Amino acid sequence: MRSNAIHETQHKIQETEGFAAGGSPRDFGWWSTLKDALQNGGSNTTAKHRLYRSLAGETEARTA
Repeated sequence: MRSNAIHETQHKIQETEGFAAGGSPRDFGWWSTLKDALQNGGSNTTAKHRLYRSLAGETEARTA
């Protein structure tokens, strides 16, 4: 719970300072994630999660 609050607080700081934003797996369209899943193995959901975790804002917030 605490780590989630820190993560989300970091996103607010990113927004205020104009840094890279975070995102959600829902932000990725079905075609690009399906294509990624087929090329790299795994499901469409796994591909969306991998793309979400690769966002600069998400990477930074995870390290907060």
